[in-house]
Amino acid sequence: MSIKLILSFIFIIFAQSAYSITLVNDIKNTSINITGNVIDNSCEVLPSKIDVNLFNNPLKQLNYKGAVTANVLFSINLIHCGDSVKEIRVVYKGEADNIDKNLLAINKVPGSAEGVAIQLLDSNKKQKPINQLMNNTQWIPLHPGSNLINYYARLKATTNKVTYGHVHSQAIFNIEYL
Repeated sequence: MSIKLILSFIFIIFAQSAYSITLVNDIKNTSINITGNVIDNSCEVLPSKIDVNLFNNPLKQLNYKGAVTANVLFSINLIHCGDSVKEIRVVYKGEADNIDKNLLAINKVPGSAEGVAIQLLDSNKKQKPINQLMNNTQWIPLHPGSNLINYYARLKATTNKVTYGHVHSQAIFNIEYL
């Protein structure tokens, strides 16, 4: 009988310990409500590649540092802009000219022009520096549907002596939506 009593006593102690642990570790449930929205505030860019032809420009038109050629219009076509689209900022990234870091460099290959670079201009024909920080650019208002954002490109002499040749370069533009 003493064995039964000891086993009963051990069982009671074990049951009390388990009960005490449950009370000590009693977890209270608290709910957190999280809300938000997924909005459609971007656009599709067409075409995926934009070619800008600066045409043939007479060497005598670039006969001093700072001389420029005629502006050539090109556009970024934004389609399927969501209902929540408000504004965008655009920056152009590419190799900067060695002399004027705000201009896009001409690819240095045999037969290319020298002493000249590509100047990008916004829709107001103000210079749009290459590799500008996104925070230093102006917001451009948009509306849902389609939007056409106009820019201009032209050649700009970076020295007093420009040599004739081919002009080829490339830039990438990044868009930030608001």
